[in-house]
Amino acid sequence: MERKKNKIIKLNEVDIINIVKSVLKEQENQYDYILYKDNSIREKTPAEELYLVKNGSSFDVFARKSESNIIQKTGYSLPLVSELSLQWNGSHFENYGEAEIANQISSLIKTNYEKSQGNWVVFTKEDGKPAIGVLGLGPAYPLDILEKYNKTKKKLKPNEVFTPKDFFMVDKNKGRSIEVKDMVEAKPYQGQ
Repeated sequence: MERKKNKIIKLNEVDIINIVKSVLKEQENQYDYILYKDNSIREKTPAEELYLVKNGSSFDVFARKSESNIIQKTGYSLPLVSELSLQWNGSHFENYGEAEIANQISSLIKTNYEKSQGNWVVFTKEDGKPAIGVLGLGPAYPLDILEKYNKTKKKLKPNEVFTPKDFFMVDKNKGRSIEVKDMVEAKPYQGQ
């Protein structure tokens, strides 16, 4: 087998700048979706935008820090909506498991004011698109509607965990399940 010889090439400053620009352009195009911070609220947040990159059935999360052009991988991946769950602690519901991760992701672009207005989570919808919304209890529905959507009845007892497929009774004819409200889909990334 014949071995190829390495060639020596000379690059000037303009060539190097063009190579760096090309690499940055390639990196810029790798993002699939973007979620923006609400710029009408002046309070600072850890990030200005979240950039989402498809990875299997979900997305890896990158963030652009406030007052910076640097986009860094966060180490988070979006949970699926079916994985979001709340746990009844005996007096109220609290985030459990993947919902806590989804809430931490949302905290990168949600202000303290917004977080006080709802339990924000970032997740992957059933149709495979990323979104942000408020996780909480849905209204009381008649049992036949809940059963029509294949919801499973569980008892409201300490340490019981509820996902969007479950519900609990609130009276003899109605039940409540958890759901995501005020949902907004991430925008397809078009480049900056």
